[in-house]
Amino acid sequence: MTGDYTKVPLRRDDRWTGARLQQGRVLVEHEWNLNLDATARALADTARDLVGPAGVPQGSTAFAVGVVTTPGLDLEIAAGRIWVDGLAAFAPATFRYSQQERISPALPAGGRVLVYLEVFQEHVQPAEDWAALVDPALHPVDSAARTRVGWRVRAVPTTQTSCGPAMTGAGLVALSTGRLSIDRTAPAPSTGGCAPPGDPRGTVPDGLFRVEALDAGTAGTARFAWSFENGAAAVPVRTVAADTVTLAITGGVAFARDELVEVSWAARRQDRVNHGQLYRITDVTPGAGGDVLRLSRAVTAPAGAAGLVVRRWDGETAGAAAQVQALRGTQNLGVVFTAGAGSYAVGDWWGAALRPEADPAVERRVSASPDGVPRAFVPLALVNLDTKVVESDCRPKFRPLTEIRDRSTCTVTAFPGDDLQAAVNALPAAGGELCLAAGEYPVHATVQIKRPRVTVTGVGPATVIRSVGGECALRFDGCADARISDVQVVGGPPGGVNRDGAVTAVDCADVTVAGTVLSCLDAAEPQAAALAARNCLRVRVTGNQVAVGAWQTGVLVTGGLDVLVRDNTVRYVSAKQAGVDSLPREMFAVVLAATIRLVPAAQLQPAVLAFAQEFDRRSATLIGQYGTRRRASVVFARYVTGPTRPADIPESWWTGLRDALAGYLAGGAGITAAGAVNSIRVLDNVVHDCAQGIHVGYSGGQGRAVQVRGNTVRVMVPFDHRRDRHAVAVSNAHSTWITDTFAELALTGRRLTKLSTPVDGVSLYGQLGPCALVRQNSFLGFTTGVRCAQSAAAPNVNNRAWVVAETVASGGTALVTVLPVVVENIFPKPA
Repeated sequence: MTGDYTKVPLRRDDRWTGARLQQGRVLVEHEWNLNLDATARALADTARDLVGPAGVPQGSTAFAVGVVTTPGLDLEIAAGRIWVDGLAAFAPATFRYSQQERISPALPAGGRVLVYLEVFQEHVQPAEDWAALVDPALHPVDSAARTRVGWRVRAVPTTQTSCGPAMTGAGLVALSTGRLSIDRTAPAPSTGGCAPPGDPRGTVPDGLFRVEALDAGTAGTARFAWSFENGAAAVPVRTVAADTVTLAITGGVAFARDELVEVSWAARRQDRVNHGQLYRITDVTPGAGGDVLRLSRAVTAPAGAAGLVVRRWDGETAGAAAQVQALRGTQNLGVVFTAGAGSYAVGDWWGAALRPEADPAVERRVSASPDGVPRAFVPLALVNLDTKVVESDCRPKFRPLTEIRDRSTCTVTAFPGDDLQAAVNALPAAGGELCLAAGEYPVHATVQIKRPRVTVTGVGPATVIRSVGGECALRFDGCADARISDVQVVGGPPGGVNRDGAVTAVDCADVTVAGTVLSCLDAAEPQAAALAARNCLRVRVTGNQVAVGAWQTGVLVTGGLDVLVRDNTVRYVSAKQAGVDSLPREMFAVVLAATIRLVPAAQLQPAVLAFAQEFDRRSATLIGQYGTRRRASVVFARYVTGPTRPADIPESWWTGLRDALAGYLAGGAGITAAGAVNSIRVLDNVVHDCAQGIHVGYSGGQGRAVQVRGNTVRVMVPFDHRRDRHAVAVSNAHSTWITDTFAELALTGRRLTKLSTPVDGVSLYGQLGPCALVRQNSFLGFTTGVRCAQSAAAPNVNNRAWVVAETVASGGTALVTVLPVVVENIFPKPA
C-alpha cells in the first residue's frame, strides 16, 4: 500500500465492514479505501470458505504445468484462474517459466523440482506504471494508485516424491514473524492545546509513517527504512548508467542532495530480493526531459526493468532490536520504533498514522504484526527435469457449486484426508447418514459404527475406503438398521480368526449392503471375507461387485432369520497379479505340502518333482530346526521363492516351478451362509473362479428354507484341493429349492500334475427335510452332477418330496445318490 495515504484503512484484526457517508460531510481517502478493502476482504473470505485454501475447478487446466524442450528446457504453464487464499490469480494466456519478468530463482538445469505458485495483493503506484496509470490530460499530475492480485510461478529443487512433503520442505515464508513497535517520546502537549516550546509535534506531517524491511533477517540484522510520507515519493526511471539515473517528468516530487533513495523495480519486490544499503543523492541536475540524479555508488538495477523507480526514504538502519530514533532528515520528531524477536521478510511493512492535532501525534503500535504484504502458496506440480516428466499434478481441485445438483440429506459429510472414525463419532446418538466424497480413505484401525441407525453412502467406486491394518475396514456393531451403498471397500491383510469382512456387521437387526464394490486380499488359509454378517436378524446383499482373494470368502453370513443375496457378481481377483513372486510365500508351502504328501511322484511334472525331492532331502534338518513339517515347508518356500534364486537351486526347475504355480490359486467360497439361519434366498448371482460357488450349511437341522435360483457359477478347483468343492451345496435344511442354475468347472494346476479332483455340481447332505427339489439345472464338466447324502434317518416316505428333474450334467457321471429319490429327465441317465 505505497502511496499518499493518511492511515491504514483496514488491518487484519479490524472488524469494519465499510464506511457510511453522511450528508454534508467530507469524504476522506481512507474511508473510500476502507469500503474497497472491506468488500475485497468479504469476497476473499467467501471464496476461501467455498474453495478452501486453494484450488481450481475439477477438469480445469488452469496453471497446469508441462515440460517443453524447444528451444531449450522450460516449463509451460496453462492459462486460466486459480484461487489461492481467497484471491483469484489469473493468467490470460499460456506462458513459459522463463518468460516471467526476471523470475527468481531461475529454472534448475536438472533434477526433481517442486513448481509452486506464490500469490499476494500488489499495490501499484502511478510512478511504477506511468504510461498506463497517468491520464494524458492530467500529465504530469497523477491520480489514484491501483491494486491487483500479484503472482509468481517458482521452481525449487526437492528430493521429495509427493507434493505435501515437498511444500513443507520448501520452507516458504508467508509473512514476517517479527513484531514491530512504534511510539513517540516527545513531551505531551499543554492542556491549552498549543504545542509547548521545544515540542516538534506541530511539524509532524499529516500522513502515514512507514517502516519497511528492505533486507531480510532477524531483529538485529534485517535492514529497515522509514518514511514520514509512506514511501510515496517515487519517480519513474528513464535510464540508468553507472551512478547516474535519469528520471521521467512527473509532478509534485522533487529530489535534493543528501536525500536517501531506493532504486527498485517490480520483480525485486515481487521476488523479495534484498535491496541493500540505500543510495545517497550527491547531485541533482534539472533537465527538460526529467531530472538527472548522481548517486553515491553505481546502481545495480537492471536497465529497462518493469516498474523501475527511485523512491525517497527518510532514513535506514541495519537492525532495530534496540530502539531506533526515526529522524526526518536532521529533525527529531520524537518518533521511535523497535523490532521484536522473529524473522523479517523483504517488503513487509508497518504503518502508523501521523496527526499533529492528535494526542499522541503518532499512532502507537505495540508488538504489531506487519500491515503487508502476506504471501500465499499452492503447489502446482512435481517435475523431473532429467526425464522431462511431470510426476505429479499437485493442483488442489474443487467441485464448482454449479455442478452440485443433489439435495443432500447427509448428517455428516467427510472428504479425503478426514478421520472416518471422527466422522462416525460426529453422528447424533440416534444415528444418521454419513456421506463420503470421492477419493481415498485409508483406514489404519477398523472404523467402529455403533449408532442405532446408520447409513454410509459414497459416490460409487470413486469413494474408496482402504484398510491398511487388518482385514476389516468398517464394522457395524449392534445397529438396529445398518446400510452401506455406493462405496468401494478394500480389506487389509488377513489375519483374524473370525473371518471378518472388509465390511463386517455383528449383532444387528437389519443390514443392507447395496451397490458397493467389496474386496479382500489373498491368504494361504481361509481368514477373511469381502462381506461378513454374524448374528444379524435380516440381511440384504444386493447389486454388489465382490472381489475375492485367494482362498477367502466373498459373502459370509452366519446366523439370522432372513437372508437375501441377489444380483451380485462374486469373482476371484488376485490382489497380487504382478507375478508369482508377489504371492504370499505361505502359498508355496501349501503347494509343497500337497505335492509331497498327496501326489505320487509318477504324477508330478519334472519341475515340481524336483521341488518336492529337494525339500524331502532337507526335511529332516528343517523339521528338526522349526518343529513342524508345516513350519519347515513355509521356511523352505520362502527360501526358494526369495527375490534372488539360491545358487544351489537349478535354474531349470526353478523356472518350471514358477510357471507351474502361476495358475494355481482360486477363491475359496463365493457365497456362504452357515449356522442358525432361518431362511435364505440366493437369487440371480454370478460366482466365478471359486472352489465353492454357493454353500449353505445349517447347524443341527435348524434351517427352515433355502431357495437357490437363477445363479451362474464357474467353479475353479486346484488339482490338490481337499476341502469341499462344488457349485451349490446345501445341508440340514427343512425345505430346499435349487433351480435354474448354470455351472461349469475349471481345474487349475494341470502344469503341476495330471491328477484330477472330483467336484460336485450340486451337493445335498446332512439331515434333509421333507422337501428337496433340484430342477432345471445345467452342469458342465463336473465329476458328479447331483450328489445326495442323507446322514440321519429319512422322514416318513409318505410325507416327503425329494425330486431331481430336468437337469443336464455333461462331461461326468450324471447322478450319485444314497437316497431313494424321484429322478425325471436326467441327462445322462444315472448309473
